[in-house]
Amino acid sequence: MDGILVQMTDRAWTTSAVRAAAEYAAANDTWIVLARMLPTSSPRWCGDLARSYKLTETEQRDLAQYEQIAAEFGVNLVVRVVEVESSDFDLGVVRAADDLGVDKVLVKIPEATLRPARLRHIHQLNALLGNHHHQLVMMPA
Repeated sequence: MDGILVQMTDRAWTTSAVRAAAEYAAANDTWIVLARMLPTSSPRWCGDLARSYKLTETEQRDLAQYEQIAAEFGVNLVVRVVEVESSDFDLGVVRAADDLGVDKVLVKIPEATLRPARLRHIHQLNALLGNHHHQLVMMPA
């Protein structure tokens, strides 16, 4: 396994995440998978949703910016569209990491009302990823 998965979400977060991942990838001679995660109630049923998905014009413009960031650091960036279980974010992330064959995972953790709940979620996701030989990477604050 190699590479770092970056979730493609809102522009500001994804831009920061791609920059952090590119810096890491350049220092560790690895690559980035930028994953557009499509929530679905039946992932893996037949993969039709991911196969037929077309990036929006906005996503295409954003993608050009992400590719430029990766190029500045001299790292390869590939884009994949993956289906994830809409009722279980963590399981969807783990399956995406498994399917894409990456070592590190950088995703936007959903905000929680209370800080301890968010920290517990981060710990649980990291443990679940660890069971599958992946590691959650957090961006510096």
